[in-house]
Amino acid sequence: MREHVEQLAAGLLARGPERDDGFRHEIQRGSILSLRTVGALEIAVPLLMLAAGVGIIPVPITSAESALPNLVFIALGAVTLAAGWTEPGRRYARLITAVSIWISAAIIIWSALLLAADIAWVEHHLLGYMILVLFGAAAAVPLKPAHTLVLGLGINVLYLGSLLAARQRLGWAEAGYGSLQHVFTFGVTLLCTGLTASVYRQRYVGYLAHQEALRTSERLRQAESRLLISENAATMGRVAAALSHELNSPIGVLTSAVETLSQLADRMRSAPAAEQDRLRAVLADITRSGRDSAARLRGIVGRMQRFTNLDRADVQSANLNDLLSDVVAVVSSESRNRVPIDCELHPLPRFVCRPQQLSAVFSNLLSNAVDAIEADGRVFVATRDIDGAIEVRIEDNGRGIPAEDLPALFDPAAFRVSHGRVAAGNWSLFSCRQILREHGGDIEVTSGGGGGTTVRVTLPTASGTSDESTAAR
Repeated sequence: MREHVEQLAAGLLARGPERDDGFRHEIQRGSILSLRTVGALEIAVPLLMLAAGVGIIPVPITSAESALPNLVFIALGAVTLAAGWTEPGRRYARLITAVSIWISAAIIIWSALLLAADIAWVEHHLLGYMILVLFGAAAAVPLKPAHTLVLGLGINVLYLGSLLAARQRLGWAEAGYGSLQHVFTFGVTLLCTGLTASVYRQRYVGYLAHQEALRTSERLRQAESRLLISENAATMGRVAAALSHELNSPIGVLTSAVETLSQLADRMRSAPAAEQDRLRAVLADITRSGRDSAARLRGIVGRMQRFTNLDRADVQSANLNDLLSDVVAVVSSESRNRVPIDCELHPLPRFVCRPQQLSAVFSNLLSNAVDAIEADGRVFVATRDIDGAIEVRIEDNGRGIPAEDLPALFDPAAFRVSHGRVAAGNWSLFSCRQILREHGGDIEVTSGGGGGTTVRVTLPTASGTSDESTAAR
């Protein structure tokens, strides 16, 4: 028995859920909104009824006395609404809302006893008002079950006390209003308490579901971040390998130039005058080769810096044509120029973005296009500024993508059978789409199965910092 009582008390008081700071904050926000809504209704409803010539009790408005309940109701609404904009009112919004509802019931009951004594069915009006108020409070105000129970019992006690005090004057006892009606109102109170418990539980379950969704979203975001870091690391590894191969040639030329210059310096000291002119011509050629190699090294280093974005701010204005040119050079070097990559880069407005992320996206898409070509083939890259958007198009005439795989191309949870093995979804394309959407853009892939693939990336020019165009490289 004691256990059942404790369970009943725990259900009525609902202490556990509001120990969670987040849920308590949600209840507080809902309470403030309910307080302001109740105050607004307590003002609006009497005003509308006054405009229609009727009162909040079932008597026509014929005098200041008959209009008094409406005016008192409006004053109560004004006080309630004003409380919703004060610090104490926001702190105790739920309590103030319940008190305002109880006072509104008192106004209705006492006004009816004073002004509607000659209306035989006024008790039914009061009974209907009580039911409406209790069900409205249970459904709309974030009360605990105990709050609804206390509010309902408080209105019932007020109702019963007022009827007993006015019994002799109104003669309602003879009109048939007796104990059964009081049992009915008590039953309504219990029913509304149960409704409050159900609504409160649903609020808490919804809050927990929302929190779980946030945690899941955060875990997914962290997984995406780890995947992006992993892919960037792999991309940087490929870039390092490609650049090291590309650096070997100018470094070799510089090394040879330095050694040759050292030998020339020794020979020019002892060479006869007739040979000096030839040696100076050789010296000029070697110097020119050294300068060309140094310029090539500077270009490679600059490309590496733009590609990795290690020396710049995270978000900046960039020229997408420059990013694409750098990526094309890196991918071409990585593939040992196995597949020709043709470019048609039209002038574009500068674009505010994270260059490293977009470079990783273009590198991924270009690498996929190159990998799709098994024999002779080409990759075509084009950019243009159309209809307020930047379009980057990457086409290849490789093996294409089966039509049945296109709908799930960006689904990381999809599975497919590849060469007799089960493979997971394409996380890299999923990450590419996420990055592009974070930049306000999107990606579209079309393929004819065996007739090549076209990837179309669109980015909003509104994100650009200016309208000036930059020439394609």
